[in-house]
Amino acid sequence: MNIKDYIFVSKIFNSQECDDIVNKTNQYTWRKHRWNSSSTKGKSVEEIDDILVCNIDPTLESKITPNLLSVFGKYSILHSPQNVPIQLINQWDTIRINKYTKDVGMRYHIDHGIDREHPVLTIIVLLNDEFTGGNTLVLNEEVSLKKGDCVIFPSNFMYPHEIKPVIDGTRYSLTTWAY
Repeated sequence: MNIKDYIFVSKIFNSQECDDIVNKTNQYTWRKHRWNSSSTKGKSVEEIDDILVCNIDPTLESKITPNLLSVFGKYSILHSPQNVPIQLINQWDTIRINKYTKDVGMRYHIDHGIDREHPVLTIIVLLNDEFTGGNTLVLNEEVSLKKGDCVIFPSNFMYPHEIKPVIDGTRYSLTTWAY
C-alpha cells in the first residue's frame, strides 16, 4: 500500500447539519488555541496562536457521535484484509471546533507528539465554505474538502499536516483525535 492510501475523505454531514453546528458553537465562548510542543531541550513548551477554539456541549456531541462512528467504521473497513471492520480505536478526544479568521492558519505539524497522549487517527471536518484560502494539506498536498467532508489520517510522524491561512471570510472545522 501507498502511504497516501491512509488519507481518507468522506462526506460526514449535510449542509444543514454543518450550519446547525456552526450556529450552535457561535453561541459558545471561544478561546485562543493552545498546545504543547517540544523544545530543543526535550521539555514541553506551551504555545498560543490566533486560532479560536471551543469544545462542544454534550447535547451537540450526542448528535455528532453517530456520524463519527460511521466514518471511522468506513475507514477501518478500507484497511482490513478481510474487508470487515477492525477495531482501530476505542475512544476519541473531546470534539473541538476551530475558527480561522483572516490571515490565520495552523502551522505544519503532527498530532502524535513526545509530550502528548498518542492518538491513532486525526479527523478534520470542514463545516463551511464561505471563505477563501484555508486549504487543508496533508503530506504537503492539498486535500480537497467540501462543506460536510471529513479527512481522516494517521496521527503519527509520517502524516504532517497544516491549514493554510484564510485569505477572506471565516473557516470553521471540527477536529478530534481517536485513540
